[in-house]
Amino acid sequence: MCVIQPDQRFAIVSSRNENSFTVPNFDPSNSTQIVSDPLINFRIDDAGGLTSVQEVAAGGKYPRQFSLNKAGTLVAVGLQNDNRVALIKRDPQSGKLGGFVGYTELGGQITSVIFNE
Repeated sequence: MCVIQPDQRFAIVSSRNENSFTVPNFDPSNSTQIVSDPLINFRIDDAGGLTSVQEVAAGGKYPRQFSLNKAGTLVAVGLQNDNRVALIKRDPQSGKLGGFVGYTELGGQITSVIFNE
């Protein structure tokens, strides 16, 4: 999956089934770490070339689909194999992803997330 920021300066790509990160459990009463696949950020240059900006935890396994809000300040990540949607802070100027600002656990596998703005 790949999402390109509306101004075409940054691209975010997911990598599935890599399990390269762990993050604290979203449930504060549970100390078990969550295994997470990455989201990978790229800067797009004027010629269409890509430069890696960062690699961050998606918030769980198999980031099936994700989307940006209109302002580009949030990324919602649908984590198919964890039945979760994670909400990640984003700086539209630098393209960098920050920490988790919210989540929800849902029944069934998540295959898409869309902001309704």
